[in-house]
Amino acid sequence: MTTGLEQALLQLPATPAITYRGLAGEPSPNAITLSSVLPSSLSPRVATENFTAQRLVAIVTITGRYIAPLSQHPDEHEIALLPGTVLLPVGSVNVEGLSNPVVLLAEPGDAPQLPPGPAELRAAVIEQVSAALAAPAVPIHSPGRFTPASRPA
Repeated sequence: MTTGLEQALLQLPATPAITYRGLAGEPSPNAITLSSVLPSSLSPRVATENFTAQRLVAIVTITGRYIAPLSQHPDEHEIALLPGTVLLPVGSVNVEGLSNPVVLLAEPGDAPQLPPGPAELRAAVIEQVSAALAAPAVPIHSPGRFTPASRPA
C-alpha cells in the first residue's frame, strides 16, 4: 500500500479489538511482522467468507484502525492492521462447528477493552465465533480481501 494510505490510517484512533482473517494452509509458528496494511474484520463470518476458509485466525490488536465508516462496504467491519505491527502466536482454541482450531495471534501489550489473559481470550473467541456460526450468511463484497486463496511460504 502507499505511504499516503499508511499516513492517513495513522491519523485515525487505535481500536483495540479481537479481529479476524481467514487462512489457507498451516499457520506460522513464528512471530509475524507486517510489511503492509493487512485488512481484517470484526466479523468471523466476513473474514472467512461465510466459513468457507480452511482456517480462521483471531488477532488481538491494540493499534489496528477501524475503517468501516470510511469504507465502500461498512458492513465488512474492517480493522486495518498497520505495517510494522508484530503479531505473536499465542495458541489456538477449538470451536464447535469448525473443523480446525481457531489460530490465536496477539500484538504485544494490553488495553483495558481486551481480555486480560489467555483464558478470557479463548472464551471471548469461542463466544464471538459461535455467535457468527449461528448467524445467517452475509454478502461477500470483496472476495479474497480477508481470506487469501493461499499464503506465501
